[in-house]
Amino acid sequence: MATYCDIMKTRPNRIIASLTLVAVSCGWSGASQACSPEALISEVCVMATNFAPRYYYMANGQSVPVRANQALLSLIGFTFGGSMQSGSFQLPDLRGRFILGAGQRLDDQGQRAGSSYTVGQNGGAEFTAVGAANLPPTIAATSTVTVTTPATTAVVDLSAVTDNASTLAVPATSFSAPANGLVLNASPAPGGINLANGNALGTTNTPNLKLYVNATPNVTMRAGSIGGTLGGTIAAANGQAVLGGSLPVSLSARSVTQAITPALPGASRPFGILPPYQAMNFYIAAQGLYPMRD
Repeated sequence: MATYCDIMKTRPNRIIASLTLVAVSCGWSGASQACSPEALISEVCVMATNFAPRYYYMANGQSVPVRANQALLSLIGFTFGGSMQSGSFQLPDLRGRFILGAGQRLDDQGQRAGSSYTVGQNGGAEFTAVGAANLPPTIAATSTVTVTTPATTAVVDLSAVTDNASTLAVPATSFSAPANGLVLNASPAPGGINLANGNALGTTNTPNLKLYVNATPNVTMRAGSIGGTLGGTIAAANGQAVLGGSLPVSLSARSVTQAITPALPGASRPFGILPPYQAMNFYIAAQGLYPMRD
């Protein structure tokens, strides 16, 4: 007597009445993710081999003909690509991808939580970079710093100030002074008080007649001995102004406010977000038992 599994092997497209009976009698288990010879059409499984077992395609996004895979097409359609006009449809491409449950999760209150995903939708990234929008606001915000200097007095050294472009104009100046109080020098240079040669009162004709003694002969003349006034003019001239001394400068209290935006050092390099993994091949069943609807 033929068993139920034997019947299913001879009639793979027969609609089964109970998926539980098949799982128990034929040893099929979708939870194991192993590729079973009694798999349901469109079932995805994992194996450590590098080739697709019989009745399976490798789930690598390849295009397969519509005519030879009508049962599989009736289940997945053109969700992953292809068209009836092209005569082919594409299989899921699970290379370098995790499988994500379609739909939208509900929280414990029955409210929608998180994003909604449709069958065949692709997304995600292996690397990401943290930008300013991802940082806490206390780090990325701009703050202000106020610095206040107290009132004080500064001393400027004017001797260090130079101005080669400015000149000081001195006009011509006339002067006069009375002659009273002038002194007649009887012994100007180069002669001396004991030498007649070159002196105003000396004489060389009578060398024995000496009008000078060792005492200085310069004598202040009596008032009225010389009359008139002395006069002269200092010519006009231009010269550089020379400063000297120091200048005290009072400085009042000043407050300066500066906006500061903290900057985090770094090279903006993306970092990996892929958890530890072990790569194996995914396969999709093209032949087998046709799944029944409840």
